[in-house]
Amino acid sequence: METRYDLSNGPSKFDLSIALFRGNKSDDVVFVTMNQGQRFVIDCRILSVECEDGSRESWNVTGYALLPKQIDLTQKRRRFKVYFHSVRRTGVLSLIKS
Repeated sequence: METRYDLSNGPSKFDLSIALFRGNKSDDVVFVTMNQGQRFVIDCRILSVECEDGSRESWNVTGYALLPKQIDLTQKRRRFKVYFHSVRRTGVLSLIKS
């Protein structure tokens, strides 16, 4: 079963593109999610961004996520995919099983 997180307050389109093209650790983007009524920040290293449709506002994003300790005690980066809308700054993050 795939682990999914609803996202709110994600990165701007500019921050998403900087994270992709510069690729430094300091350029990781942050997605915010709610889990069991608590708000968590997920740091993400971006590997790819793809237009989901022709609007240039809906994106498919892949990379590695560092989940907070409260969600994942291993503190290892986990592969993810995200559907993200850059105007609403919402989406869904799904962890990819390795």
